[in-house]
Amino acid sequence: MTADSTHGVRLGEWHREDWRKPVDGGPVQFAVVGLGGFAREYALPAFADATNCEATVAVSSSPEKAESVADEFDMARAITYDEYHDGVAAEDYDAVYVVTPHALHEPYVETAAGLGKAVLCEKAMAATRDGAERIAKTVDEAGIPFMVAYRMQFGPAVRRARDLVESGFVGDPVHVHGSFSFRMLDDPSEPSDSWRLDKGLSGGGALTDIGLYPLNTTRFVLDSEPVSVAAATSSPDAAFADVDEHVAFQFVFEDGVSAQCTASFNAYEGHQLRITGTEGRITLDPIFVEGNEQTVTLERDGMTETVELGAVDQLPPQFDYFAQCVLRDEEPIAGAGEGVRDMELVEAIYEAADEERVVDVALS
Repeated sequence: MTADSTHGVRLGEWHREDWRKPVDGGPVQFAVVGLGGFAREYALPAFADATNCEATVAVSSSPEKAESVADEFDMARAITYDEYHDGVAAEDYDAVYVVTPHALHEPYVETAAGLGKAVLCEKAMAATRDGAERIAKTVDEAGIPFMVAYRMQFGPAVRRARDLVESGFVGDPVHVHGSFSFRMLDDPSEPSDSWRLDKGLSGGGALTDIGLYPLNTTRFVLDSEPVSVAAATSSPDAAFADVDEHVAFQFVFEDGVSAQCTASFNAYEGHQLRITGTEGRITLDPIFVEGNEQTVTLERDGMTETVELGAVDQLPPQFDYFAQCVLRDEEPIAGAGEGVRDMELVEAIYEAADEERVVDVALS
């Protein structure tokens, strides 16, 4: 490593948007379906910071909430879920951002597909693998652009970590450690989080909500697929009786790399990813929460370099990238197949934990 570069990645280029391409037309107009805390506090402000798209239609079960949010964020229309399914205001949007509880994604995607609208669907793609596969079939048959909202893939730390692994900075990857935890019930500002404690709506607990972050990001950074998984879950607090309060899982990848990941709804807040190889190590800490001051630590040849990225917003580039795909008629990188694969892995993790055995997850 040198003072101004790290194995081919110049320090001043960490924030480069290597995915961005020129577009004609736009902006792509979005209907935002589901106006919970994440949509109001993070997603809608992020649309205001994006360049290729804008949020124009607010969709909620409550007419009053839809009107209030539309007024707050200067959106053209406010409609109910029933009106959305009836095609009301369809002329006011080109794409749909589905940000409801996991089990409720499917009907809104189906309606969007029937209207010929592009869909950006929050993760997890569905509450079950079967649900994800039905969504995949729906969007494939409709021929619409579809992407799962893995915003981590658009953060500079994650994208440059993938570049560094590919370039050989760590040598041959050996193991990855990923974690995400916070004390969910200690946050009174998030009363809508109660749906995450309902397995029917969420599909699980810590795994389906925040465990997906280290799971998907590890697959992305390594550009590799796991072949087996072992896991354990626990829920010592009665408030989490229906879902996993804590989860730990270990993947072995097709090239022999192991990944140990943990997630918790009831532990001291933190979120990290560390990739260790035969020659070096990359540590991203913190990494997964929107707007955090992100730091990357690079170690190799007895030297340590710390890269301070400042506050990183992953949502605006995610929205712009998807809008770019719509405008250029290009397939997004995190399409339906990515969402189905993660739900397949989620179900395998729960199977491994329930049956206390290693489960084969190799692609056929």
